[in-house]
Amino acid sequence: AHMSFREVTLMGHPYARGKTYGQRVPDLINHSIATYARLFAYRRGMDWSACQVAALAFQPVLEAEASDLLAEMRGIADGSGKKLGEIMVLNVRTELLAGKAPGCVHPQWQEALFANAAAN
Repeated sequence: AHMSFREVTLMGHPYARGKTYGQRVPDLINHSIATYARLFAYRRGMDWSACQVAALAFQPVLEAEASDLLAEMRGIADGSGKKLGEIMVLNVRTELLAGKAPGCVHPQWQEALFANAAAN
């Protein structure tokens, strides 16, 4: 079977881009939510409500470090009719599945950052 991907052109500031995306592909967002709700139940024993609470704990970090991404997530939520917490779960799923806390950094982060900068 041939698989194709939808192309969505987004323009404007982060919130506007997110809202447009949410309006245009709510079915994909719903599918992702259903998929990850099952995965979190199987792998972490978390229901969808608990996932949202855990994801929202990352909101202050995102506000401080990547406010444009948070604005885009707000737009996606508003455009798709979903809650911000649901969209945030999809975006911090790796951290949540690994059981990482918001703002958690590795003790050797500075060395890794320096090595990355030297490699470029």
